[in-house]
Formats: sequence, structure tokens, C-alpha cells
Amino acid sequence: MNHQEDYVNKRRKKKKIMLKSNVKITCKPYNGNSKTKAFIDLELDDTLVIKGLTLVEGKDGLFLSFPSTKGKDGNYYNSVYSLDKEWLKLLQDACIKKYNECNQTSQPASSGGEFR
Repeated sequence: MNHQEDYVNKRRKKKKIMLKSNVKITCKPYNGNSKTKAFIDLELDDTLVIKGLTLVEGKDGLFLSFPSTKGKDGNYYNSVYSLDKEWLKLLQDACIKKYNECNQTSQPASSGGEFR
């Protein structure tokens, strides 16, 4: 058995537990002279809080930026990230929607919702 087959067999033996998360999004708009438009906090299943996400104005519109740290090589690396691109797209769209709602009321807003 070669190294790749050994790796595949080990992966098959691992039992994956999939959780369906209820995500509460808290949006705090930022009105400074910056590409940062809002600070986002997530609360997953009333159990885990992730702080430090931001909505940033890019050349193609708003996008969700995750907390990152600067490595020794000078590059930035996300400390939190999603392995599921579809879930990430749903989360980003929900955060942008929440940001738009916040801007209409000028108040921080939060909402819950299910993501799969």
C-alpha cells in the first residue's frame, strides 16, 4: 500500500459529525474613512462566538473578511475560515443583508438564521 492509499483509508475511518448551525449575526456599521464598512460577530448555536469579521468594500462590492494574523513571512493568514464555499456564500450574503438593514436604521442589528 502506498502513502496515498494509506491516507485515503485513514480518512475513511474517521467519523465525521455534521452539525446544523443556527447563526446569529451582529452587525456594527463603521462610518470612518476606510474600506471597512462594518464589524461582524457570529454566534453559533448559542455556544460559540466568533468576533473580528469585517465587511469590506472591494472593487466588486462588499465581501466578508475573516480575522487574520500576520505571519513571519509578512503575509496575512485567516485564523477562522469556512471549508464549505456554499455555506460561506450564504453567510456573506446574510451579513451584507444585515449591513444594509443596519444602514437604514443607523443602529447595530442582530439576527439569527439557519445555515447548512
